[in-house]
Amino acid sequence: MIPTKQPKISLLSTELIQKIVKQVNKAQHVVAPRFNGKRGQPIAFGSDWRRDLSKLEGDTGAKNLLKSAEIDWLDWHDESIHRDVDSINDIT
Repeated sequence: MIPTKQPKISLLSTELIQKIVKQVNKAQHVVAPRFNGKRGQPIAFGSDWRRDLSKLEGDTGAKNLLKSAEIDWLDWHDESIHRDVDSINDIT
């Protein structure tokens, strides 16, 4: 999942996306990048999560699913995976 509120993800090299996709090699996997011990975006869910993901509503996204998931971590080299945009001022 690539959140729409995190446009900096699209500016990353394809390296991050490729590594995450490669690491989701089983249907039950959830893969998330982290930097300095903090989870970032994007997060990839294996195909077993399709039904649960399709039921999501509202602004919380997959937070509740992640609470019960065993996450396979992908350590990342910078804080770009933490960038969030809530207002026009966050873009600069």
